[in-house]
Amino acid sequence: MKKLILSLLFILPLAVMGHNLPVANGKITYSEVVSAEGLTQEQLYQRLREFFTVQFKSADDVIQMDTKDKVIGKAWQDIIVDDGKVQEKRKLWYTVKLEMKEGRYRIELSDFHMQRYCLPAYGPCEPQTRLFPAEQILSPQNQVNKKGKPSVGYASFEREIEKAATALMANIKEAAAQSSDW
Repeated sequence: MKKLILSLLFILPLAVMGHNLPVANGKITYSEVVSAEGLTQEQLYQRLREFFTVQFKSADDVIQMDTKDKVIGKAWQDIIVDDGKVQEKRKLWYTVKLEMKEGRYRIELSDFHMQRYCLPAYGPCEPQTRLFPAEQILSPQNQVNKKGKPSVGYASFEREIEKAATALMANIKEAAAQSSDW
């Protein structure tokens, strides 16, 4: 009985760890409506469309949908995941959805996935480079390692998502605030 109680006391705080990231409909989703008083929908569209061109190497490769009031793109960036023994560079994939209306716009970051780079020493590349949904990686069963101790890699991945999303949202807001009148 003591073991059961001790196990629950150890596991319950770990189950809360994954709740540091915002979740909507079971998916990690960052969403914010930003006021942009005095800016028309067209001005916001121009600034936010330019954001994709500046932020990513090839806007054409990123943008999946482009209308006068909405731009949606799928992109990735490098992150470093630290499991306590090894730091490994991986790709963090996500979807950026920007919607514009007169005097405001909405940012939504969702569909976070992690992908390893191919390391030939570990065998064939295809199984190594599959995309894994962040929600699967951050599920409660992955919060502890095989020895029952807190997973350092889990916490590292969660921090990297938060860091990437926060920086991306700040970059979007900065782009929307900049006037292109030179």
